[in-house]
Amino acid sequence: MTIATKLPQYQDKIGQRMEMSHTDVYKLNRLYNCNASVSFMEHCSFSEVDICGMSYCEKGLTKGWKRMSSAAGGPFTDHTSLDKMGGYFMHVSTSSGQEGDSAWLETDKMSPTRKCYVQCLQFFYYHSGSESDQLNIWIREFQDERDSTGNLRLMGQITGEPTFDWQFYKVPLNAAKPFQVVFEVRKGNEDSLGGFSIDDINLSESECPHQVWQVKNFERLLTNTDYNTYLYGPRVYSTEGYAYQMVIALRETFFGVYFRLVSGDHDSTLEWPCPWRQITFIMLDQNPHIQEQMSYQITLTTDPSYTAFDNPHTEGRRSRVKEESVYVNPAQGVRSFISLEELKSRDFLKGGTAVFLFSMKASQVHLRNGQSGWRKFGLRQTLTMKGYIFLVVNLATAFSVNPHEPGIVEIGQDKDIMEANKDLLHDDILKPKSIQRSSIIDADILWPSPVPYVLTTGLEMNAKGVVLRAFDQFRLKSCIDFKQRASERYYISVEKKGGCFSYIGRVIPDGQVLSIGSYCDGISTVEHEFLHALGFHHEQSRYDRDNHVTIVSENILSGYEGNFDKVSKEESSTHGVPYDYMSVMHYGQNAFSNGNGSTIVTKDPKFQDVIGQRLEMSPSDVLELNRLYKCNSTIAFKMYCGFSNGTMCEMNHCSRSGIDWRMETKAAGGPSSDHTSGSQGAGYFMHASTASGAEGDSARLETKRMRISRECHTQCLQFYYFHSGSKSDVLNIWIREFQDEKDSTGNLRLMGQITGPPTSHWQLQHVSLNATKHFQVEFEVRKGAGSSVGGFSIDDINLSEIECPHVTLQINDLENHLSSSSYGTSIYSPRQYSRGGYAYRVGITLYKTFVGVFVQLLSGKNDDELKWPCPQRQVTFQMLDQNPNIQLQMSKQRSITSDPSFTNDDGTYVWDDPRKNGAQFVNENNETVFASYKIGQSYFATSEQIKSRDFLKGGSAIFVFDFQDLTPIINGNTLPCPEVGPVKITHPPKGQDNGPCNPRTTTTVLPPPATTDDKRTTTTVLPPPATTDDKSIFGFSPAMVSSPVLILLPALMLLTR
Repeated sequence: MTIATKLPQYQDKIGQRMEMSHTDVYKLNRLYNCNASVSFMEHCSFSEVDICGMSYCEKGLTKGWKRMSSAAGGPFTDHTSLDKMGGYFMHVSTSSGQEGDSAWLETDKMSPTRKCYVQCLQFFYYHSGSESDQLNIWIREFQDERDSTGNLRLMGQITGEPTFDWQFYKVPLNAAKPFQVVFEVRKGNEDSLGGFSIDDINLSESECPHQVWQVKNFERLLTNTDYNTYLYGPRVYSTEGYAYQMVIALRETFFGVYFRLVSGDHDSTLEWPCPWRQITFIMLDQNPHIQEQMSYQITLTTDPSYTAFDNPHTEGRRSRVKEESVYVNPAQGVRSFISLEELKSRDFLKGGTAVFLFSMKASQVHLRNGQSGWRKFGLRQTLTMKGYIFLVVNLATAFSVNPHEPGIVEIGQDKDIMEANKDLLHDDILKPKSIQRSSIIDADILWPSPVPYVLTTGLEMNAKGVVLRAFDQFRLKSCIDFKQRASERYYISVEKKGGCFSYIGRVIPDGQVLSIGSYCDGISTVEHEFLHALGFHHEQSRYDRDNHVTIVSENILSGYEGNFDKVSKEESSTHGVPYDYMSVMHYGQNAFSNGNGSTIVTKDPKFQDVIGQRLEMSPSDVLELNRLYKCNSTIAFKMYCGFSNGTMCEMNHCSRSGIDWRMETKAAGGPSSDHTSGSQGAGYFMHASTASGAEGDSARLETKRMRISRECHTQCLQFYYFHSGSKSDVLNIWIREFQDEKDSTGNLRLMGQITGPPTSHWQLQHVSLNATKHFQVEFEVRKGAGSSVGGFSIDDINLSEIECPHVTLQINDLENHLSSSSYGTSIYSPRQYSRGGYAYRVGITLYKTFVGVFVQLLSGKNDDELKWPCPQRQVTFQMLDQNPNIQLQMSKQRSITSDPSFTNDDGTYVWDDPRKNGAQFVNENNETVFASYKIGQSYFATSEQIKSRDFLKGGSAIFVFDFQDLTPIINGNTLPCPEVGPVKITHPPKGQDNGPCNPRTTTTVLPPPATTDDKRTTTTVLPPPATTDDKSIFGFSPAMVSSPVLILLPALMLLTR
């Protein structure tokens, strides 16, 4: 934060991007020495007794127009001060009189000043009379100053069913001479208890919006309906005859807006694709005075080169609009238009009602200049009604869309525990009856490891999969394991109750409930609740918390104060672990806030936006967990080596030629620094140069021997490599298994191979292993046929008994791609096949300031043998924290699970066979393939989040994905062991295996290189616990031959369909 306001209530208001403020306009007019506007004509809210110089008369309706603060039959307050009372409006009662009786209200005379004789009359009305009562809007034009009668023309009429609430109304006028507006109420032929009321009249010399869409109870709809509920506007027509529809996507804490072309009555006579029509969408600031409004608005201009704007009969699909069967094109728009907090600011909601305005008209600038490619959303700010300068600004940098790209079908939502538990219970901690408050210091409440559990049948499938993923994180980072319950009396019963909550420690026999309810199925939330069950309180409940945070009592929601109580030193222990702002157990700054500000303020301001993180357990959480359970080992972690301290982690190397592995800080041909410390150049890596030697020469680097400890014989090796040699050079990854301790030779198996063009960045590589006995990993560099200026380098080796990710997308120079790529550009993986045979691809969508993630089912070779719609497959999206040690990583991830009954708005099954609901494209192998919906989250990570932690390293971001079959846990508690697929080998190795390196060669410990200052903000980072070779599980990853396709270099990643 570079700017802090003296008045805290304005801290989040500075930098608004709606429109010019009233003060901006005032200063502009003073700068240019003027006090008039170009197009504003009149405003009246009837706050003054003279009713803005208007006059009225009765023509039969004896009660006539009256200035009132409330009226029989309604309204009971004016619109100007709605929800506050205290204002006035004009009202005509139709409860007496005869059919045809009327009353007139006339404005003062006004003269048009602009060349275009176009005016817009806007006002709010309230109809509480009978269906046959009328409110007619006339203009009376006068030939000259001597003309006292004028010519009367009807411009609008309101009739029909009573509204019983204030309604926005606009009337386009076309007066060419001096004129006045006349409001006439005419009594109908039915009994009435009320009449017509009007308020907040505005008149300007500008074009009216074409359409009005008023949504009652909008905030309640936004917060209480299911995530991604859609509101569909009516089908409307532009002045030229194009039919279109506006759509609002409700997402609980924000909403998106979209536009789509719809088939209509005039399609056969229109020009297709629809050329250069600009659609403007406005959420109206209902400030009574139009000159003081600051509305939110965006614009989209159609581009005829894109099929999204072609004839819906040609490019669209069948749907229904107001019970009529039509064709609709893909919707284009903005996923996050306004947040709930922004919605509550200014007068966007009045009486709970939101007013949306939209228009579609020809973009004359493009038609005159012949420009193309303007496809960006912008903020269209019309200044003519506020100052005397006349211009229109289109800020094309605000948002953009690539209409080639269909939108992402949104599934799943991240919610904080407090949000998920809203209105359900005060906190996420359950307290057992008749048992004293359990605490983290009480050994009696600790669980034996492995902890027995049951996944109950009512638990959602996605939650079941996330729970199992969380178990793997506990196994990887701590000494805690989990097992399916056999007959234990004490076990954790994971259920779907009303929210996310748990007891603290082992306190309830016969099934201790841990609830993973709706919106609780994020991995951080699951870890949070299981840490409660394992004995943890919240971080801000520590007895020493006042040294680190301030609890702002006056900002706490009434009745929730107890959630901020401290746990005494007698009841709890910190186990010597420093206070952790990054703890997954920490409340966020606005937890249980009453709306007046933050409830928790950090003593160190740079952590104010850090508390409440919902990534994963922090290293300090893990350290405290291991100390609580008095252990210093982990279940599934085997080894890490970053070479940064100048040692080789008990690794050995040998050569069968002139080339060999050496420890370096930089290498000829690259890299110029290690991966561990990145551009700081503060560490070592291992490098084998292929610049000399003969074809076939090789060098090997071997890990120490390790033993298998988990029942599933699956392991994951991950490391970073840099290839600066010849494209024919090879890096082979082997495992050598030993029959027993006497076996000194072992059996060698090739598990992976990297070859192909050199790289320009450190690249992440996963290799799935399936060792069943004691084993070691061997890295062999083999010189190829071409000349080389470099070789192969490796760094940051991690080995675990956890399944490998199924797909990896590494995007080098992400920030540059994010800022320079068209809004909505997608980056795809090659086509993948799941173990069950489903074809799919995953991808990232770039939205300038944030990224989305998605999966897309593709047509494949097994489609006729598969079950459709695709059932219970969990896809996990993960933005990798590139901390070199996997035990210290805190990645951002989200899982979704296919639901075969899930349909789109037109009834199409989203997870169905792509040959039924997909569109054709040509893939990376020049094959024609069908691609179904993109399914995932379009708002996955912001550019600010991407810059945090180690999500970016050397400019590269890494996204990993899993496609997991969950059908075994529909009625079960565990998944079967994963299998390792076949290894793709481009260069079969030659020569005999002569056993491990003998004699073994180790590298002398080198001094650490000079370091540079690291100015990043970090919390106290504690080392991971020491590990022993016990209890682990391992994983699957596709076979990897290094190539432009699998590495996904930028030239191939930025393909769009």
